[in-house]
Amino acid sequence: MKYLVLILGVILSMSVTAQNDHSNLPVGWNQVEDDGLIGFINDSGEEIVSPAYDQVFPFDEVKEGWAVVSKGGNLGFIDELGSEVVKPKYDIIHRLGATHPGWIKVEKGGYVGFLDANGAVVVGVKYDLVKPFDEYKVGFAVVERNGKLGLIDRFGNETVKPKFDSLK
Repeated sequence: MKYLVLILGVILSMSVTAQNDHSNLPVGWNQVEDDGLIGFINDSGEEIVSPAYDQVFPFDEVKEGWAVVSKGGNLGFIDELGSEVVKPKYDIIHRLGATHPGWIKVEKGGYVGFLDANGAVVVGVKYDLVKPFDEYKVGFAVVERNGKLGLIDRFGNETVKPKFDSLK
């Protein structure tokens, strides 16, 4: 019984440590909350990011030097300088390079688009589906909108408007 209590105590202390782990924050950053909103200050108490976010995810999970933030149910990014590099407006954000090297796949209202590594829109959020690049043809991805198929190239250009039932 003593061993069971000791093991439970160790597990509990490990989970508390993990919940309070701030190792993913940039050096000198401290997370603060005000009226239920999250922000950051430096070690001198100066504000880096004003408390404006419902949730802040760990830095570097999607893109190095950035953290996904949630505000009003929408997702965006802040960087290690405290700047909001992508305004929270997306429902889902995927890892950098998951579909295309250097692009971040984003989703809003059931539609898909892409941002570049700087947060600029490369492909507007307008497709029902974007298939993996090079699956159909090297350098291209099949896109679907309203049940019709088209193509985008590696630069985000819509080279074939979605108007076909199939592409072979």
